Amino acid sequence: MSEKKWGIVLIITSAVLITAISLLFFTLKSPDIGEGAKWAVRIFAIAACAAQFLVFVMFAKAYKKNKKW
Repeated sequence: MSEKKWGIVLIITSAVLITAISLLFFTLKSPDIGEGAKWAVRIFAIAACAAQFLVFVMFAKAYKKNKKW
């Protein structure tokens, strides 16, 4: 994909990561949420971090390939 498309995907995954972190903080502050839900949010946050990292690497590769020195 082009660097523009990877940039758009990077913005989308950033929004997902912010949502995951917000949910993670919410589950830490509220004691009435079950352990299963807490683990589900933790796994979601880890997956969002991994996805963000992979998309960032792909964006950097596309940017480097299209960069004219």
